[in-house]
Amino acid sequence: MTKAGLPFLWLYGPSGVGKSTVAWEIHRLLGASGMDGAFVDADQLGLCYPAGDGDPDNHRIKAANLAAAWQGFGAAGAQYLVLSGYVRSADEVRLYAQAVPDAALTLCRLRASRTVLQERFLRRGYLVEHVAQTLEEAEVLDRSELTDVVVDTDGRCPQHLAQQICGVGGVWPVLRSGREA
Repeated sequence: MTKAGLPFLWLYGPSGVGKSTVAWEIHRLLGASGMDGAFVDADQLGLCYPAGDGDPDNHRIKAANLAAAWQGFGAAGAQYLVLSGYVRSADEVRLYAQAVPDAALTLCRLRASRTVLQERFLRRGYLVEHVAQTLEEAEVLDRSELTDVVVDTDGRCPQHLAQQICGVGGVWPVLRSGREA
């Protein structure tokens, strides 16, 4: 990506695709390379219920909390931001982008086949009654043009995905030659 500003990667996709796991691995990889940065899980930013009127997924509170967290991370010298969390629309993306106004946002959708996604979701053992909704959300995302890049996760470990995403020549090339972990 050739965007100017703070590197801001948003990993999104349906529940069970590996957003948090891959985001953590990216953060770990970048930290091991000597970069200071921040990783935030959007779900943690929005644990405030009941949800506000007209905002059933708490995107407004999540974006406001991201803005507050970013002030602290920025003051501490963070060189990048990795966010994991679900998003459906350009309006929702704008809320978060406005929360980190000095950022160059890259939307990276993680994708898994229907079979793999269902297996991962059910393996968790909780909220299994939502698997059909998750598969439907995945199909909607497959038809969406919201993203900058799509990365398939089937049969791939988080470490490999992190290298593919942020390594030299990756879709979010924060690591440069000589900075590989």
